Amino acid sequence: MIADDRSLIEAVLRKIPLHLRRRPFLVAFSGGLDSTVLLHLLSRLRDADELASLTAVHVHHGLQAQAEHWAEHAEVTARALGIPLIVERVQVRPGAGGAGLEAAAREARYRSLASRMEEGGVLLTAHHRNDQAETFLLQLMRGAGVRGLASMPALAPFARGWHLRPMLEFGRHEIHTYALEHGLRWVDDPSNADIRHARNLVRHSVFPVLHTHWPEAEATLARAARRMAVTEGLLNDLGRIDLEAARSDQADQLDATVLARLADHRLFNAVRTWLIELDLPLPPEPRLAEVRRMLDARADALPILRWKGGEIRRWREGLYARPDHARTVDASFSVLWDATTTLDCPELGWRIIPHKVMGSGLRLDVMQTGGLRIRLRQGGERIRVAGQAHHQSLKNLFQASSIPPWERECLPLFFIDDQLVQVGDRWSDTSFTARKDEPGLQIILQRLDRVRG
Repeated sequence: MIADDRSLIEAVLRKIPLHLRRRPFLVAFSGGLDSTVLLHLLSRLRDADELASLTAVHVHHGLQAQAEHWAEHAEVTARALGIPLIVERVQVRPGAGGAGLEAAAREARYRSLASRMEEGGVLLTAHHRNDQAETFLLQLMRGAGVRGLASMPALAPFARGWHLRPMLEFGRHEIHTYALEHGLRWVDDPSNADIRHARNLVRHSVFPVLHTHWPEAEATLARAARRMAVTEGLLNDLGRIDLEAARSDQADQLDATVLARLADHRLFNAVRTWLIELDLPLPPEPRLAEVRRMLDARADALPILRWKGGEIRRWREGLYARPDHARTVDASFSVLWDATTTLDCPELGWRIIPHKVMGSGLRLDVMQTGGLRIRLRQGGERIRVAGQAHHQSLKNLFQASSIPPWERECLPLFFIDDQLVQVGDRWSDTSFTARKDEPGLQIILQRLDRVRG
């Protein structure tokens, strides 16, 4: 329990790490009770020179008749506190049912907030202890594991910076009391009373019943969420230990033979940790059991586990994780590239970057008449690489270099007229390679799913 006004401010300040206090702060400000109190508390910290930069963002969803009034109220409130306000107007595509619309609005809101983040900045939201307890109960009813039951972290990476929830230890009653004592005005969203939404059902129907037997239900559940967060951290530590011996020089590739020696629960935990490191969404818990079957598959099999946003593939002795692009490659793909500017090829998943160097790469003089034609493998292509007296087939090169089959399908081939002069960023034909005293073109491939900004 936060006892008084001063301790409330100090509690917020304690939740803001020292190394973040001079960063640009972006406050999600709906104009409701919780965000109004957070904005007021932060304005006092700014006035005390505890914070360097403070900007509020009001996301206008346009889903309620009062939405325009709420935006005007946000402007009045922010102006009174001397805080710059940005009003972001977003369009929300209605989902299937109330929950679908709610999720779509949340996604649009965070996408909008992310677009306003500065490099290294901090997004602050007004989630509190009651929100945490509701999230814990909702996750429990969804059958979530430890990661889900850890609910909302106080600090987590977000967009180009951080997402901070400095009021997670405050209860709704404390927040309401603070607002009344300071004469704050706020708006109420009538949709918050609609129990067709799962969170509102928990808030207005479930918790009142729980309170008849457990008056401190929210505090108890929020405490359970904190304990789950600690457990999740320990599981991640164990996962990193188990991953260490399986790692390769590619972050998205692990040694399948090493993983196969782990017991099931250790294996599934290690895979979860790996996917989190790669910033990939996690598959549903039951589907992780398929990883064991992938590891036990025949050496010549090509098993794949695919879920929304991600996929895991087994090939030879490797386990590979990638975003699930659900991409069907058109073998007739063909693009003429001037070889002077960066080219994005979303069809292939690559960003192609030209880089001029001395003494390596493709000779610049052979490209002065039309650039390079980019195509995909059709079969039968051959190239003579450095150190080889004769041309080799791409099939043999790919196999010798252990390039997985699905990578071969999307690897761009570079032609001058009908002559293959370079394969991806790996091999160039020695007949077209720059000499030591000549300028050349080095081709760099960057996966688009790893490009930021």
